[in-house]
Amino acid sequence: GTATTSDNCSVASTTNDAPTTFSLGVTTVTWTVTDGSGNTATATQIVTVVDNENPTIACPTDITINMDAGQCTSTAAIGTATGTDNCTAPTITSDAPTSFPVGNTTVTWTSTDAANNTVTCTQVVTVVDNENPTIACPTDITINMDAGQCTSTAAIGTATGTDNCTAPTITSDAPTSFPVGNTTVTWTSTDAANNTVTCTQVVTVIDNQNPTITCSGNIASCDSIVNGIAPTATTDNCVGEFVTYTLSGATTGSGIDDVSGLTFNVGTTTVQYVVTDSAGNNGNCSFDVTVHPATSVTITPFSPDTICWNATAFNLPIGSPVGGIYSGLGVVDTMFNPDTSGVGTHYIVYTYTDANTCVNADSTMITVDICTGVNENTSFNNV
Repeated sequence: GTATTSDNCSVASTTNDAPTTFSLGVTTVTWTVTDGSGNTATATQIVTVVDNENPTIACPTDITINMDAGQCTSTAAIGTATGTDNCTAPTITSDAPTSFPVGNTTVTWTSTDAANNTVTCTQVVTVVDNENPTIACPTDITINMDAGQCTSTAAIGTATGTDNCTAPTITSDAPTSFPVGNTTVTWTSTDAANNTVTCTQVVTVIDNQNPTITCSGNIASCDSIVNGIAPTATTDNCVGEFVTYTLSGATTGSGIDDVSGLTFNVGTTTVQYVVTDSAGNNGNCSFDVTVHPATSVTITPFSPDTICWNATAFNLPIGSPVGGIYSGLGVVDTMFNPDTSGVGTHYIVYTYTDANTCVNADSTMITVDICTGVNENTSFNNV
């Protein structure tokens, strides 16, 4: 500005000591007026210079940092904002925490000059969890099958895990039930950031259940070839069982499957069946097969062995042992009637059943002739 002056005569000059430029703050300017006679007067003016210009600021770029090892936060460097001012260098500050949590944090940087003029900018700091959780698998385990089943639902334990942040989720690919043999179970530990780590456990299921087998009762036979003596039933909790047999006593030997149809020696043979499953478990049963010896049966031959058709009925030859039964054409009880049998050659059978109900027989032959010539046999004297 300019001072105003007046005088009773004339004003010769008006001057001041104002600097060319004013510094920040308060400056006193002295104004002097001089009249034509050289008389002077002064006055002062206070000039105050204020800083109303904001400083500048440049934020560091947005940044992604990893967590500190074993921690759920990060103290990694994120950079520093820079700034300038028309006067002295500004002060740079921020609201950044001491450590950053997982996720996004917006940091506000502030540039402040000596006149407390401020300007701000923001920086996004992203903290990622790149640290895998831990996992500890249960030990390998051997379990038995469930009763009557070919699988096992027994407990196998559970993996455990930790994480630098929240507790991880533990999962596995274990089946609902385990088959016989080895199954590898993969356990997985997953944290909130979907970092994963795995371990494996071997689950071994063994079949410790014996199969069962049921035999028929003891067998008595008059025939050395015995049929119908297979096991009546075999069961197992799994599949794949097979049957073997062992013979001891009057008959010896061994084989697979069924002994039906084998030839047994006379006397008592013990048959033992063994059923064995795929795991080597077995069960057994046994019974006796007794083959009775055949009774020797004979019938005395006819003498003579030719008779006329019109001969009278006569006693049949003696059979041994006594008590047997005769059969054949012309036979009635113990008599033979040639007229009934008719002309021809006939076999007369003597059958005997012993105390063991074993049946044996012998036979003899007689010829019935028409006898149209001489020396006809019309009577028979059998011994």
